[in-house]
Amino acid sequence: MISATHYVTPPQLAKRWQVKLANIYSWIRSGDLPAINMSTGSERPRWRLTEADVSDFERRRRTTAAPAVRRRKTIPQPAKKHV
Repeated sequence: MISATHYVTPPQLAKRWQVKLANIYSWIRSGDLPAINMSTGSERPRWRLTEADVSDFERRRRTTAAPAVRRRKTIPQPAKKHV
């Protein structure tokens, strides 16, 4: 049994993430975002991305909030007198 895989295009993904389309293509070219070229070879690339690859990319780039930095209070130093 073949399961139906849902694909998204780079323009759809750029709209979803609210980023420039050039960013999506850059991540594809660098290999950070896996994509499938559906063209026949002689034409320009027609990239498709699986939802699984998109989810994996999002998981790898997910960050957590940094802990709050507690600063030490500074004790004011007496002014130096110039003689």
